[in-house]
Formats: sequence, structure tokens, C-alpha cells
Amino acid sequence: MDTDFDIDATELTRALRSAEVISILFTLVGKSLVIDTRANEKEGPMVRVLPQAGSLEERARSVRRLRPGFPRPAEITAFSWPKYVRSLLQTNAFSIIQARLQAAGAPHALRQLAKSLDDLQKMERRELAAVLQGERYHTIWSSRR
Repeated sequence: MDTDFDIDATELTRALRSAEVISILFTLVGKSLVIDTRANEKEGPMVRVLPQAGSLEERARSVRRLRPGFPRPAEITAFSWPKYVRSLLQTNAFSIIQARLQAAGAPHALRQLAKSLDDLQKMERRELAAVLQGERYHTIWSSRR
């Protein structure tokens, strides 16, 4: 599951440094880590775990509902992360996200990020346990002995 996959690191780095909203889909749990880097005098950046969106338009609507004090995001970067959550923590992508929240002077958002990643890892462990126990999953072949 945690094998290499093709990703344009240069393009991802550019997008993560400029996007107002970042949505990372963790395919194993079907949830997205959504980071809205925008802030105003009333609200700082937002970090949340949200259900998977069907499109960028749907993600923009969900962020707009959660943050009515902000206009529609000008740029959303969304990508699927087919690896384990812990592997994201070891990448430049995570470092960029963390640095953007630190630069915004947003300790609350950094705490939200840590909690969200912890929640995602717990979901991931539950999902892997369900696979091993055969809950919600069925084999496509069986041994005939």
C-alpha cells in the first residue's frame, strides 16, 4: 500500500505554496484533509477532516459553507494520497503546509493540523483492522480445500 507513485513534485510544490485551499484525499479512509490558508480579522486559517468531495466545485461549496465570511476560494489544490497518513508527514508537501500555517502565525491551525492527522491515522488503523477481520470487505477468490 505504501509503494511509490508518480507525482510531479515541482508542480505539487508550486501548487501548495500558492493555493488558498488544499484538499488531500486519503483514499483508504475516503476522507480529505482540507486546509484553508485564508485569514481575516475574525478568523484564522482552517484545517478540517471532511468527507470526500465529488469534484472541485463541490469542495469549493463545502469550504464556502464552513467559512461564509470568506469569498469563494480563488485557487484550490486537490490531490489524492494513496499512501498511509504517516508517509505524508515525511514529505516536502507536509513541510510546505506546516510552514504556511506557521508563517500565518496560526498556532490554532497548527493544533488543528496535528489533531486532524491523528484522527486520520486512527481512521486508517480502524479501516486496516476491518480489512484483516473481513468486515465490510469480501475476498474476490476463496481457497477451496
